[in-house]
Amino acid sequence: MRIILVGGGVTNCLLGICLKRYYGNNADVLIFEKNNELLKKLSVTGNGKCNILNKNFNNGLIIKDDELRKVFNSYSYEDLKGFYNELGLPLFEKDDYVYPFSESANQVRSLLINKLEEYGVEVHLDSKINNFYKKDNKFYVETEKYSGSAEILIISTGGKSYKVLGSDDSILEILKKQGHKVKDFKPGLCAIKVKENVNKLDGVRCRAKVTLYHENKKVFEEAGEVLFKKNALSGIVIFNLSLFLATNFTNFNNLKISINFVDGYEDLEVISQKYAGSAAFLNSFVNKKLADYIEKTANNDINKALKLIQCLEFKPTDFYPFDYAQISVGGIELSEINRSFESKIYSNLYFGGEILDISGYCGGFNLSICLICALEIFKSIIA
Repeated sequence: MRIILVGGGVTNCLLGICLKRYYGNNADVLIFEKNNELLKKLSVTGNGKCNILNKNFNNGLIIKDDELRKVFNSYSYEDLKGFYNELGLPLFEKDDYVYPFSESANQVRSLLINKLEEYGVEVHLDSKINNFYKKDNKFYVETEKYSGSAEILIISTGGKSYKVLGSDDSILEILKKQGHKVKDFKPGLCAIKVKENVNKLDGVRCRAKVTLYHENKKVFEEAGEVLFKKNALSGIVIFNLSLFLATNFTNFNNLKISINFVDGYEDLEVISQKYAGSAAFLNSFVNKKLADYIEKTANNDINKALKLIQCLEFKPTDFYPFDYAQISVGGIELSEINRSFESKIYSNLYFGGEILDISGYCGGFNLSICLICALEIFKSIIA
């Protein structure tokens, strides 16, 4: 038997290891990767530290399909942790975040590549897929450098994020021609451009509670770090907000972002009164640049400044481009696959990872998706 895996990311590398370890010489397992090396995106994950799992991974996943949600819920954190331990990757926990003990994405990358070599997975680099088709119960795959056939085909080519690492959405056009329904990719986990001029705040970081309103109704709220960029808001809490926006809204109409920089502080009005009507109290709570921005926005009105430090509003206008996005939102519509991530159009054609219309917030959730896809596809193939 021959199995072809298109894409050399986390899902297919984990799956390739599982398949070859199980079948040994009874199956040829091939990976086609369009870049000149495997796992390029993994090397930058978690700022190089590789936040590989989250202890509460199911709480941070966006899966708009009840049956597939059940698949993810069937796995426990101990299941996922156990897999990596068995693979020879020790982990450590920091609150709910889980990292390799080395805190090195490159170490994880090297481990996986070594395992592929150890088990004899055949890797073809610089092999971008141009087309595939099924005939007589076999899949025929054509790449720029190599063509081959297989009984089973897995496509896990990622999305459009981190284009600098070689990502693109060319696979979607091929899948459309094959009759699959897909959603065009949007940037996810990225900065959000705003209408207001915040250029002078570029580089300012602060703790805050961020709330998104749609038609004046609260639809999202999270506390965390906010980072100001030129004409944009950033930081982990904003990244998570961008994912919520990308998965729930088609445009930015009737949306506003409100930021509370003093969430939980109960004596704000008492402190402000000690400054005898001056907005100087702002400097006690936020960076001077931010204090100056709030004071200017309030037109030196102390009462208005007092309100703005609790609910400074911004109008979102767009996402930062794919070059600055951690993930892509969209891809294969979930109605196109069954519980094993197998295509409903072609049997023995599977999809996994970021190419699926499944995504997760910051904190190890997206790598958890990759692992569960690999495990579930593996179980379906060997069943």
